[in-house]
Amino acid sequence: MAPEEAKAKLGEFMDAASRELKEIRDSETAQKVAAELQKLLDQLVALAKKLGEKLDVAALQQSVTDLTERFNNDPRVAKTLESLKQKLDSIGL
Repeated sequence: MAPEEAKAKLGEFMDAASRELKEIRDSETAQKVAAELQKLLDQLVALAKKLGEKLDVAALQQSVTDLTERFNNDPRVAKTLESLKQKLDSIGL
């Protein structure tokens, strides 16, 4: 895959992840997706660095904030989302 194509795919993935987070309706799914996304972020950051890009995490940050507000009554989910938010904040610096 050419670098330009890889950069475009990376951007598409970030957009899709943000959209998927917005569509989550239950706490079980929220926790599962947040945990999986947190694991993938390190790989995405490494890929972006290889491509000379910086991940645009603003949309993901907003989606996680929205989910945190929606599921703040479930401590287990809130903890996972807070951890994901901290990781996104560190990437977005």
